Amino acid sequence: MLLLGFGGFLGRWHWLLDLPSAFRPHYAVLLAILGPAAWWAGRRVVASAFVAGAALNAAILAPLWLVTPAPPAGAGRLQVHSHNVHGGGDERFAQVVEDLRHSDADLVFLYEMSPRWIELFASTDLPFKVVHPTTPSEHRRIMALSRVPVSSARAVPLTSQSTGGISVDVDLGGRPVSVLGLHTLAPRSKASAALRDRELAAAGRWARRQKLPVVIVGDLNATSGSSAFKSVERSADLIDSQKGFGLQPTWMAGYGPFRVPIDHLLHSPQLTTTDRDTGPSLGSAHLSLQVDLAWADRADP
Repeated sequence: MLLLGFGGFLGRWHWLLDLPSAFRPHYAVLLAILGPAAWWAGRRVVASAFVAGAALNAAILAPLWLVTPAPPAGAGRLQVHSHNVHGGGDERFAQVVEDLRHSDADLVFLYEMSPRWIELFASTDLPFKVVHPTTPSEHRRIMALSRVPVSSARAVPLTSQSTGGISVDVDLGGRPVSVLGLHTLAPRSKASAALRDRELAAAGRWARRQKLPVVIVGDLNATSGSSAFKSVERSADLIDSQKGFGLQPTWMAGYGPFRVPIDHLLHSPQLTTTDRDTGPSLGSAHLSLQVDLAWADRADP
């Protein structure tokens, strides 16, 4: 357990070492239990190591609860809904539509969409406009819908080997924001982990190129402890919306306390998160994610 926790700090050196960083909450809890047990059994040195490991992992996780997001400036809000729906049949499509019908979201990103689902969305009576893709054959894995005016919606190629993302420019309280919906590759092998890292790095470069404040949202297939995630966060000067709202795991949906947070929203410092929560899975392996954004009071006028 201690070695796994330590290995999570070395993820930049090998993809297998990056995976243990996803389970820091579990290490903190288990080591906190094992420490007193080892002390009671007379293993004082081992107990001290367990307690130190629990404290280290807890300290790394503490900002999720202790950081206070900047207060909002003005009344403008933008709620972003993000969900890897994992496709499926018409019954699951109906569940997703019904969930969105009762949603307050302004902007919605859906991932792993099938061509049929894209066709079906065009004929629903939801209060959202399909802004990308407009045809089933175009960028079929990701779909963006909006109930607010969209000034621009376009595919954003990240690497030559991936489907990239969808960028949508919308209005937030009278000022424009550029939002990138993204679904990176799952790190199931050395090659796929390397491609995921290149996708995340490309998303960071996209954020740095934008003249507008930015949001990156989606199924990033990385937890906030991953070296690739941290690299994007630092290099593009983005804020993890999870900070201040506690641990909000999204995958695997049916595994209760063993879920990990791989669905994220990061944003520019000019913005702040006013609310953040997960929603139902609707048969997917992922819970949905809802984040309310506003301009931060430290933003330039």
